[in-house]
Amino acid sequence: MKMLGAAAVMLASISGGLFAVTQKRRKLRCLRDLCDALTLLAGELEGKRAPMPELVQTVCHFASGEPHGFFTRLQEALSQLGVRSFHQLWKEAAEQRLPSLGGEELREWILLGRQLGRTELDRQLAALEGCRRFLSLCLEREEQAFRSERKLCLGLPAAMGALLLILLF
Repeated sequence: MKMLGAAAVMLASISGGLFAVTQKRRKLRCLRDLCDALTLLAGELEGKRAPMPELVQTVCHFASGEPHGFFTRLQEALSQLGVRSFHQLWKEAAEQRLPSLGGEELREWILLGRQLGRTELDRQLAALEGCRRFLSLCLEREEQAFRSERKLCLGLPAAMGALLLILLF
């Protein structure tokens, strides 16, 4: 029975480390996908000069991961566009469908929604590029942190589990 309990403690410890690494990878993937979606959105806006609902639909088809969920939710919410502002719909979709984003990244993404569809084309493109640059910098910072902390995230919970087993037995 002791061995079963010891195995459960170690399994839980290792699982905690794997969960932390998985969350960090998920955030990296989300940031990468958001940068790609912004590049696509800027290209479509500059090239086609289409209205925002059409641009959202186009990006929705090509986005992947969490950004796909965001743009899908935003596309569904666009039916309320006359009743509610685009910024409100953008903000709600971001809060619901981009759980991997941290405070700064989410704030910047929500601020982008204030510019889109409301200002002239040059300002919208500048806002898209500014947000993409900001998220790219966040991505670089997170990748560097992930490379240096990955082993720590895996090793520390396992070491704590082993220490707990030593103390218990």
